[in-house]
Amino acid sequence: QITFTREKKRSSQNKVVGADWNMFNNEVFRTSENKTIAIPKGIVKKANELEAAKDEFKSLRDSEYNKRGKTALWQRYQRKQAKLSAKRANILTETYRKLVHELVDEFDTIIIE
Repeated sequence: QITFTREKKRSSQNKVVGADWNMFNNEVFRTSENKTIAIPKGIVKKANELEAAKDEFKSLRDSEYNKRGKTALWQRYQRKQAKLSAKRANILTETYRKLVHELVDEFDTIIIE
């Protein structure tokens, strides 16, 4: 679900476009006018780095749990991986919102498969 609260002044041209939701090669949308809206490479790199760091803490957490159970160290690893996961999710969510505005601000009617 995508909800906007920002008003945009529009001309009365009634521009219509079709768009495919696509996640191949970091594309978010491809329009019927063959315009591609993609996640910037810097954001992809940052998200991948956060994912790798999160996976490292998950591994450490699981290893600690297998040795001693839910210790203070396990809880520290758990909090760290949760923070990294939330940070990654927030970065991607904000990026998706910006990318959707590229599509929504230009057209009056958008038809998505």
